[in-house]
Amino acid sequence: MRSDKKVFQENIDSISIIIPIYNEEEAIKKNSEFFLKSFEKINCDYEVIFVESGSDDNSLLELKLLKKKFRILIFQEAKRNGYGSAIKLGFQNSKFKRICFFPIDDQYDAEELVEILNNSNSSNIITFRKSSYNGYFRKIQSNLYKKITKVLLNLKFIDINSLKIISKKHFENFSRFSNNWNIDLEILIYIQKNNIMYNEIGIKFKKRNIGNSKVNPLDVINMIVNLIKLKFRD
Repeated sequence: MRSDKKVFQENIDSISIIIPIYNEEEAIKKNSEFFLKSFEKINCDYEVIFVESGSDDNSLLELKLLKKKFRILIFQEAKRNGYGSAIKLGFQNSKFKRICFFPIDDQYDAEELVEILNNSNSSNIITFRKSSYNGYFRKIQSNLYKKITKVLLNLKFIDINSLKIISKKHFENFSRFSNNWNIDLEILIYIQKNNIMYNEIGIKFKKRNIGNSKVNPLDVINMIVNLIKLKFRD
């Protein structure tokens, strides 16, 4: 574990876990029950919020079936507005002091997240990937993007795209963030710009157990364009 010097100690006495869903029918079937049973070991008040964003498969049906077995909340967007939009809807409807964004694709171990929640008393936690499944060329691509991002945006974090646990009291204007994947970087920029105290904790990163990540050359170009826009954004 690495602790940044700007750490503020405060008990994590409640947490809202937000899980965005878009065409994740199979992942819901395969992963959700394990996640939810793991979350029952969290030693504080918690809620699990699924945000379904206009899927064209049976994701919503699977969530409704899941609700008959577990205590979960489901919110729905009429159409897909982006990852950030789903996160913001979950944030808006969350009732606890802190929120965590958690993917359904099993790339992060729910048991490890529970361990972090139960053993850390930091108000804000920014995780970094301490291990990765990525192949050789994917690692080169990922590391290059990370370095470009850190230099261009002057970010001091170990990682730029991993699980985050943030205190709602520090993000009163959360709705200002983007509706797309930029929200992850914007949160980091906001934390650093406003000198918000945080802790950085390592977490394992695994391969998706359903489907594959779809990143093509056009996506990479768009990422670079987005970085330039973020650099000059107020």
